[in-house]
Amino acid sequence: MQKGADWIPADNFLSRITKDDYYEFVRLAKDANMNMLRVWGGGIYEDEAFYDACDEMGIMVWQDFMYACAQYPDQLEWFQQLAASEAQEVLFRLRNHPSIVLWCGNNENNMGFYSWWGNGDPKYLGNYVYKEILPQICRRYDPSRPYWVSSPYGGVDPNSESEGDRHQWDVWSGWADVKAYLADKSRFVSEFGFQSMPDWKTVLSYTKEDDRYILSPVMISHNKQIDGMERLIRYMVSELGFPKDLKSFVYLTQFNQAEAIKKGVEHWRARKFMTAGTLYWQFNDCWPVASWSCIDYYKRKKALYYYSGRFFASVLPYIVEEDGGITIYGISDLQQDAEAHVEVLCYSLDGEKLWERKFNTRLIANDVVKIAHYDEREIAEEYVPYVVPVDASHCTLPVERNWKLLNSVVYVRMTVDEKIYDNYYVFDKFRNLKLTKPNITCYVEGNDINLSTDVPAFGVFVDTENDVDLSDNCLNMIPGEKYTLKCSDNPGDVKIYDLSSLILKI
Repeated sequence: MQKGADWIPADNFLSRITKDDYYEFVRLAKDANMNMLRVWGGGIYEDEAFYDACDEMGIMVWQDFMYACAQYPDQLEWFQQLAASEAQEVLFRLRNHPSIVLWCGNNENNMGFYSWWGNGDPKYLGNYVYKEILPQICRRYDPSRPYWVSSPYGGVDPNSESEGDRHQWDVWSGWADVKAYLADKSRFVSEFGFQSMPDWKTVLSYTKEDDRYILSPVMISHNKQIDGMERLIRYMVSELGFPKDLKSFVYLTQFNQAEAIKKGVEHWRARKFMTAGTLYWQFNDCWPVASWSCIDYYKRKKALYYYSGRFFASVLPYIVEEDGGITIYGISDLQQDAEAHVEVLCYSLDGEKLWERKFNTRLIANDVVKIAHYDEREIAEEYVPYVVPVDASHCTLPVERNWKLLNSVVYVRMTVDEKIYDNYYVFDKFRNLKLTKPNITCYVEGNDINLSTDVPAFGVFVDTENDVDLSDNCLNMIPGEKYTLKCSDNPGDVKIYDLSSLILKI
């Protein structure tokens, strides 16, 4: 199953990108358990160093030809000749890289014919290049690899859910709620995304003190999507609530981005192989900016990067609310069956352990296994009525739910070959939960940061004085468990933030 992200040029000034930079970028992708990068058709045919690094580290490359979001004059013979010459040169240069697994004609142009420009499936306007010139050249000079007309492509509607690959932008660009991911039945999701702010130190690098408020002109200029900052605010308030200050806004948008992409990826991985892959937009940035990336321009990791290592792992415990309770699935990309030890823990949000279950199960190779189901009465034995507003058609309606259920969190820990994979589930949006402020203990031992908490703690960010690389961050912590974060160097002073300290109750 393909797991990864879309790649864009790593700098607005291409000569600044070194061979070592490319190696580091690809290593970061591999360390996040990605196995594919899609080179976006609006960028460049990358430097040899990029493909060399992908070859070495086993990262598959989906390679777009450089046509994107536009119509082209391919009815003209001179343009046809230029397109053929360019494609031939690209294939001669890149075809010996084993990392390249797919040639793709363009980014979003066939979807554009159908949905944006209203010209259906024309003979020209670029389509002659994608459907005649490029497939002929690929067959002639690189016949062992598949060629795909466009991304997305498949069906009468090139962006169909039922055929080919799909770009899912109903969420974020279309303003749809994040839960819309759970209804999506795409066969291969080659683009979907959700923005966040970059690392706090990066924000400091492009602002003066007077610029440091959410809707300052400098902040808005450092988000190139129309209404980009407004979208960050809308989705943050919808899921989490209001931030206490600008730094809280940075961390909350990162947590929100990570949770949104997690929701989509887990849903599509659970559909294996009805959905055969997920590539989110985007991996990297070309300048310091609020964007869809998981690492920012300075290679500083955002919350989404750390989450990616978890939801792209070869084993994923997945918790979904269904059939009057929760079901736990074991998703495995392993090539052989595996024995797993499972712990399911249920805590109230104020730290009381309500119950736990421990059992062994067997994960089927490269498959999804239903391993447990718990109905609401088992999760929360006592029923305490509590009225909450829910979305209905064009309005909100009051619905009674069990307060004991809403005031709880379920964790699952799955141990396979001595490696632990974990996940969690809460029963409402975080803005509606009455989180207890955790007492998070922190001590630094050499270059290790050790953490533990007395109550469930969510969106736990470790902020270091020195600009060091952390092995993990944005944690969702189980009470009593020890978490050790490896630092690339001495972290200096350490500050800890969590959702309860970032969200303003007004």
